Amino acid sequence: MNNRHDEIKNLLTASRNMLSNKNSLYETHHIKKQYGILNEDDSVTKKVNVAKSIEQQFEDDEEDLKNEDEKVQGYRILNGLMYVVGKTDAELILTEDEKTAFKESMDEFFNEVSDAVDFDELILYPKKVEWSGFLNTLGVKFKFITNDSAYLLFESDDEEVQIKPMVKLDQDFKEITDKLGIFFGKFESKWNQIIAERKKTKIPIERKPLGGKNLEGGYETFKV
Repeated sequence: MNNRHDEIKNLLTASRNMLSNKNSLYETHHIKKQYGILNEDDSVTKKVNVAKSIEQQFEDDEEDLKNEDEKVQGYRILNGLMYVVGKTDAELILTEDEKTAFKESMDEFFNEVSDAVDFDELILYPKKVEWSGFLNTLGVKFKFITNDSAYLLFESDDEEVQIKPMVKLDQDFKEITDKLGIFFGKFESKWNQIIAERKKTKIPIERKPLGGKNLEGGYETFKV
């Protein structure tokens, strides 16, 4: 009890001294802190822009959503590899029509562009499709990105793929690249339609895409 009485007495004395000497705000803060009577307002050292804080919170939430982990399901369809990217199991399901579309895209490429090609995986995202491969006759890679463009890659980080540093712009090059450009338009239209159908179709969540093989249908699924 005496200790508490002494603390109050000392606090009153310090307060009188502060007021009589017109000490700084810093001294006031220091005294209150010393005797444990700081409140929430006293601990604020700068003004807070509430509107800016709310705006920043929305930006942070949006960034968190963008960085949210996505799931990937792999499908081996005949000699091709396809990945489906989504945030739910339902989005990872590949329908028979979509498997058929992938087979058709490979066959059409063989027939309409070149059969001397080694395909990489086709990646089906919620809003776009990416597909690439190596054109053996030209020694370059192609890459399709729907709603973007078709690209030729003349360099590679893959030591096993020997891409030519120089490519002769002869008739063969022009013929294949012309076919490539025409085929991309057809490819983009096909897969944009598939993406649109996926958005409209609600696949039951209980249909799990993971596990098991279906070799009779010409494909197998695997977890990535």
